Amino acid sequence: MVSVAYFNNIADALYSNNAMNTSMYTLGYDGATITSWRIAKKMINLGGYETDVSFDPNAVYTNGMTLDSTDSPLYYMYPAIPCFLEGTTVLCEVGGVETYVAVEELTKGTLVKTSLNGLQPVILVGKGVLQNPGNDERTENRLYKCSPSKYPVLKEDLFITGCHSILEFPITDEQKEAVINKQGKMYVTDKKYRLMACVDKRAEPWNSKGAYPIWHFALEHSDERMNYGVYVNGGLLVETCSIQFLKSKSNMTLF
Repeated sequence: MVSVAYFNNIADALYSNNAMNTSMYTLGYDGATITSWRIAKKMINLGGYETDVSFDPNAVYTNGMTLDSTDSPLYYMYPAIPCFLEGTTVLCEVGGVETYVAVEELTKGTLVKTSLNGLQPVILVGKGVLQNPGNDERTENRLYKCSPSKYPVLKEDLFITGCHSILEFPITDEQKEAVINKQGKMYVTDKKYRLMACVDKRAEPWNSKGAYPIWHFALEHSDERMNYGVYVNGGLLVETCSIQFLKSKSNMTLF
């Protein structure tokens, strides 16, 4: 039997503070809006004592997956977050002129153009590091390359993590089925479907092994759980992060 405890961030998970929920057997719980998770620690009971078990700290797990049940472990999970590779440019307005600004140069108050809600100011910017593998496996916890040959609105290659979503409408039945298999349901931002890079066959796993700086940002919103659609690298529409998620669940360094 598998038991899973869910936490807002890695610190809470490591110290077993403020659990959001628990579930058995498969990943995910009723009402969960988070779809991708990492393991903070894995415990088993041996002779009445809890013992740490090794695991892959960089692996990402999605709702509906069945976790390893050997020795009836208890998993402590925290959210994984989608991100941009450093150097990604975001459509903003600077001095009254629309211009693309590198994601790492965004600061609080920078005005970003959204698809349906005009200009919105940046509230938070987050930075982290991703260990990218040197293979072609279509996993969530890696970088994908979106090229102009596959996404004509792009002006240059875009690199995003596998759980980051491109916003599309409509999408094919095959794409919808693939997303539901990963997340358990379809999600919508700014009236468009969230198509995860790891299931979008146009996005190619980038097999450049190494540690890469990744960034994300959240824009002002009356509901801190909500996000927006924004334009990157010349015009591809992708999702932002919500304030709540970036602030309490991203485990990134915030600016």
